[in-house]
Amino acid sequence: MASHAKSESTTCVRITLDLPAALYDAYSAQAARTALLLDEFLVARLEKCLAHNDSRPLYLSDIEREEVEQLLGGGVFAKPADLLRALRTSYTVSIGGAQIKLDPQVYTLLKDRSQETNTPLRDLVLQICNNALGDYALGGH
Repeated sequence: MASHAKSESTTCVRITLDLPAALYDAYSAQAARTALLLDEFLVARLEKCLAHNDSRPLYLSDIEREEVEQLLGGGVFAKPADLLRALRTSYTVSIGGAQIKLDPQVYTLLKDRSQETNTPLRDLVLQICNNALGDYALGGH
């Protein structure tokens, strides 16, 4: 059921909604932690999530976000653009438990070579490492 109410700046619609008790309790607890009334909290949550309608959304908990921040150099990601910026400039390849951090330009060149030779990037880097270590072991530089 919906009814319209008009204020000076916004037209509001009042609705009646049946929620499962567990959902009501969870949102009530979250609202209490923010010192908002439940209806204010729900309106704020709906406004915040209005554009989140992608078919494959990705949501990280605070703990998961903190881990990603640490893995990508300790930056703070307040919005998706922050995470994308860090990902675009941080390239790490793992081989046998060793992590190799690559310069973005080197990564781009290796990725191109990987596509040209139809070789998975991990395999290509492993091959290059083996060749370079072999040369080094034989007295190369």
